[in-house]
Amino acid sequence: MSDRQRITTEDRERLVAALREYGSYHVAAGLLGRTRGSVQTLASRMGAVAGDRARRDSWTPDEDAQAIAMAAGRRHTLPDIATALDRSPDAVAARLIVLVGTRAVADLPLPPMPDVAARKSPPSERERDDRKKPRTPTTGRKERKCLLCGNLFMSDSIGNRVCLECKRSDDWISPPVDVYLRPTCHV
Repeated sequence: MSDRQRITTEDRERLVAALREYGSYHVAAGLLGRTRGSVQTLASRMGAVAGDRARRDSWTPDEDAQAIAMAAGRRHTLPDIATALDRSPDAVAARLIVLVGTRAVADLPLPPMPDVAARKSPPSERERDDRKKPRTPTTGRKERKCLLCGNLFMSDSIGNRVCLECKRSDDWISPPVDVYLRPTCHV
């Protein structure tokens, strides 16, 4: 049985704040007490992405040694090491996992959780407009053509394709017997 916890609105706000502050899925996962994969998936679904530094070149042996030394002391957080190496926190975490294993990253201290209330920005014009308009699915209520008589009628959903007049007809309520006796496949 899974012991997963539901994602709350507060979790979503904390995730966005952590990604803005630290730019790292690893750090956000640690602060939320979730796996990196679940945090990355949630962020992707929300349209929130971790910050990314421009440096994408190969790691040098000196950088490897510096990253290992900083992680071994367990005094530096992942963002601290990333800043010292001018890399993203996720790049540092991935490199440390390759060099010394997952335990090195898991044992690093977590930075403080950013204050969500202070970080929360007012909604954009688009968000305000979206709140005002009720969302109607494209498959919802609209005028459709009846499959039996061909007349246009106001349908409640995509599954409603027969008008009320046809549904009240004797053929709809109790179809002729030969409907049941017809072969289903033609050989």
